[in-house]
Amino acid sequence: MERHQLKRIMIIILAILNGFLGLYLARRRVSAQAAAYRAEQRLLELFAADGVNVSPDTIPRGAPPPIVLLSPDSAEQARAAAFFLGDGAEHTQQGSVQRYRAGKSVVRFHADGSFTATGLSIRTDPKAFCREFCRNWSYAPPDPDSFYDSDGEILLTARYGALSVYNCGVCFSFEGDTLREAFGTLIPQTGATGETPDLTAMGALAIFQAKRRENRVVSTEIRRVSLCYALQSADGEDLTLVPLWCVETDTVPYYVNCVTGALIFS
Repeated sequence: MERHQLKRIMIIILAILNGFLGLYLARRRVSAQAAAYRAEQRLLELFAADGVNVSPDTIPRGAPPPIVLLSPDSAEQARAAAFFLGDGAEHTQQGSVQRYRAGKSVVRFHADGSFTATGLSIRTDPKAFCREFCRNWSYAPPDPDSFYDSDGEILLTARYGALSVYNCGVCFSFEGDTLREAFGTLIPQTGATGETPDLTAMGALAIFQAKRRENRVVSTEIRRVSLCYALQSADGEDLTLVPLWCVETDTVPYYVNCVTGALIFS
């Protein structure tokens, strides 16, 4: 057999093998999609049997983001201190606490990312002040329809990238147009990525359904399922952002840890 004929036969054999491999992978993919669809329908039926309405359109198909490992940023802390105190504040360190002082006003930063700003007397428009803070740091502005609470406090929720950090924020305490105090958590906006959890929205809903029955959670509708982060500090220094699935019901939101599968009652 001539060499070019042998080469042609080998190419035909490889093409046939690739065709069979492609067909096998396609069948596996279709089978997996069918199994996922059946599992989704079964879960929706369980919710419906308990009187909980869940629209398939509320269930996202994406995967969680990776875990993010953060470390306190001293330069960012100094910039935040200048935001409250102006330039030239006196800086001292007391153990793991970074302290900035200007007259009676003091800003303290702790190793876990939290801070307090006390003794303030900043006359400003509260809405403009909050917008400026959100422009400088990654926080979501407050709802304009409920800007103040009954005590003159304004709450801002932290964000990392496009996702909110549900247990991390800043509170500003105003007396009229004067800022008296601020406290909360300031997280760096750059970190090292860790492992990526594989818990899907459907998996989170299955965990929620099991815990809902176990704890007799009262709800009649799941309105939205979305991703967010939670801030964790294992040893008071290393900060970790862990992805969560947020299950918003007609009563209160619940959170499912994408790493441990734990359900967090808000």
